[in-house]
Amino acid sequence: MSENTVRKFLEDNGYASRLTDLGVACPSVGQAAEAIGCTVGQIAKTLALATRRGVILVVTAGDVRLDNQKFKYRFSCKAALLGAAEIQATLGCEPDAVSPFCVPAGVRVYLDESLFAHAEVYPAAGSAKLSARLTPGELAGLLSGCETVDVTHGSEMNHAG
Repeated sequence: MSENTVRKFLEDNGYASRLTDLGVACPSVGQAAEAIGCTVGQIAKTLALATRRGVILVVTAGDVRLDNQKFKYRFSCKAALLGAAEIQATLGCEPDAVSPFCVPAGVRVYLDESLFAHAEVYPAAGSAKLSARLTPGELAGLLSGCETVDVTHGSEMNHAG
């Protein structure tokens, strides 16, 4: 999921004007929110997790945390974040640039309900310095076959913006 691949995917789907180059890498949701000028909750963080059925991506609002009980109930296993080397090997990107777009075959993407509390969200677009401004519905539409899940709990981070 390189920046060029994601950029072309978004351009081909009519979302080129929604890309935002942050100028510098923003490896945390707080840094990304500050660079964009939005709340931390609007940053759509993409978590790479190992499950019994393989690697999955769960996209959540930036101000929530995984709820281990909800995750275990939904996926029948404990949440296990991939390490940096696993992310690089499985997804072909840096750990701070995990994007829900253009994922390798077999990697399922899930959108957490927390995203739908925001009119617009900003997922990474193949790089820690590139983001896309989308509604949660547009994001779901671009990720054909993704499911909505409820695997997080409350806003626990300070908002920026």
